[in-house]
Amino acid sequence: VPQKDVRGILRVFAEVQKRRPQTCLLLVGGTDLLPAYVQEVRNDIQRLGLTERVQITGKVSDRPALTALFRHAKFLICLSDWESFFVPAVESMFFGVPVIHTGEPPVSENVRDAGVAIDKHDPVAAAERIIAVWDDEEAYARLRETALARSALFTDVALADLLRGILRSWAAALPTSWQDSTSSMCWNPSAGMMAVTPKIRPRRKPFGKTHCWHSIFPSSR
Repeated sequence: VPQKDVRGILRVFAEVQKRRPQTCLLLVGGTDLLPAYVQEVRNDIQRLGLTERVQITGKVSDRPALTALFRHAKFLICLSDWESFFVPAVESMFFGVPVIHTGEPPVSENVRDAGVAIDKHDPVAAAERIIAVWDDEEAYARLRETALARSALFTDVALADLLRGILRSWAAALPTSWQDSTSSMCWNPSAGMMAVTPKIRPRRKPFGKTHCWHSIFPSSR
């Protein structure tokens, strides 16, 4: 979808590829949501002379296949105009793969020092930044170590502990027993859990399908 700015990724990659001719770009994600935009992406690939170096894989649901993509990637790149969280960044860090991003939250906040911020509006400078990190073995190794360490913050256990801490802080600021006209609250200090039960339940709507593009630079070895 346009929000993912895959065309911007291609412009940056075209400059990277000039400096690293053997580099490949894999665009991983569903292509059925906006066929017209996917065609624009294909047109850009041809216009930029990248038909031999860019592959659109389509949606990858097979876990071993997706794992293989991450294990062989040098970077994961996200140049979206906006994101709500961007789960692939966390998945990438789990495999020690640094994330290239625009420096905008929430991706920048999630990856912190496990990522490389670039200006997508200046493809030449962006490519030089990527190549500089790529060529600096020590800097790249630090990025990998930081990514692996930071991924531990997003495990089920770590997130549960964080949520308990937030709820404890919230509950500490409230009276022991609290109730108003719209909801009732039950606090169990020993369990560190809080339950809020609305008296008027809002109508729940099902979530629609999500469509993500994973853009990966495989390692050229």
